[in-house]
Amino acid sequence: MSEKGTVYNIQRFSTSDGPGIRTTIFLKGCNLRCQWCHNPESYILKKQLMWDADQCTKCQNCNKICKKNIQYDNRIDNLDCDLCGECVKSCYFDALKMFGEQKTASEVASLVQKDITYYNNSGGGLTISGGEALLQADFVASIFKKTSNVNIHNALDTALNVKYDKIEKVMPFIDLFLIDLKIMDTNKHKLYTGVHNKLILENARRIFETGKEVNIRIPIMEDVNDDIQNMKDLLGFIEGYENITKIDLLPYHNLGVNKSIAIGLKGKEFKTPSKQKMDDLDKLIKSRR
Repeated sequence: MSEKGTVYNIQRFSTSDGPGIRTTIFLKGCNLRCQWCHNPESYILKKQLMWDADQCTKCQNCNKICKKNIQYDNRIDNLDCDLCGECVKSCYFDALKMFGEQKTASEVASLVQKDITYYNNSGGGLTISGGEALLQADFVASIFKKTSNVNIHNALDTALNVKYDKIEKVMPFIDLFLIDLKIMDTNKHKLYTGVHNKLILENARRIFETGKEVNIRIPIMEDVNDDIQNMKDLLGFIEGYENITKIDLLPYHNLGVNKSIAIGLKGKEFKTPSKQKMDDLDKLIKSRR
């Protein structure tokens, strides 16, 4: 097990990543490229500089303090930048932010344990997410082992686009899988995420067979995966597994667009499905479950 990993955010008192009050640890690194991603700062494993144009006052403090004498010109992809972070410290308006920090499993587990009373009172616990958390499977296993030793409920949020041996590393310590199943058609899945879903579905099936509790999470975008057929295919895929206790439909939001631009990527915006469409999908789920 690895004692160190790269974390880009820690959210305490979360109520949207599993049951109860939770601490959610977000790890860097992802091998999908979902066009609607709301956390593009998680893509690469190393730390990353983000520039928010809306917050920037063009005060030039960052240019003046840079040891590399980089003339900041509204770009954050300068190859000479060594990510020392001095420019971030000089920015009084939070236009520059650094994402990604090396932490030890002991540090993370110690932080998580501070809120154990809240977990116990609410049925909550720890959730590790990403990015794709399983790209740092040894680190995840090390954290989960420490928190399970003090009876904290452990949940893993994953898209499962990894070899199964990575899943096996964390399996003994997991109480709940939060599995992202985005699009059932494999070619359409590749079009919108960059990969086919054969491995993802194979891994999901193997997890279902273990009897571990599973929640399915589906981000819904208009004209991408909000069609009835996609939902019927998903319901057919999970039929018969009583350990799948919940299906969460997550309507698209565009918070990732500006973040993509802020790290030098092109942001692509989708449409949020209508309330009627979301209701129709929800009714279909309830009619089959």
